[in-house]
Amino acid sequence: MIIIAWIGTRYLPGGHGTFLGLINSFVHVIMYTHYLWTSLNLGKAWWKKYITQLQIFQFVMIFLQFLLGAFTKDCAYPNYLLLLFLPHNAFIMILFIDFYYKSYIQKKPSQIDKSDLLTRTDQSGAELSNGKPKISEDLTKSKSL
Repeated sequence: MIIIAWIGTRYLPGGHGTFLGLINSFVHVIMYTHYLWTSLNLGKAWWKKYITQLQIFQFVMIFLQFLLGAFTKDCAYPNYLLLLFLPHNAFIMILFIDFYYKSYIQKKPSQIDKSDLLTRTDQSGAELSNGKPKISEDLTKSKSL
């Protein structure tokens, strides 16, 4: 990160790189504070969900700024870099939104009512698991003797 920051300030000074660096540094300070808190077992970290929301907000803001710069005619920032960063940032944003949905919105398997699920049975009515009949505990105990 130090080398990238040096290259950015040496060869590409200006608002886009500075904005990206500042907002990213702010989010990482909060993330590493969370990691420190959890590694020291200082209690349950209730703000994990909000850190992910903050990261998504960060990617939205950076995406909008790069999009604005890419379509502004008199922007001095190299257009090819903006066009390179836009899909990269969009992919990361999609991944974080997917993670957020699967972690905090989508119902977990333990929350699904299993009484409505269909079970597969063989001809005799015995329940099948992965296509094979379940073996009762009595049979497995007698085989091991």
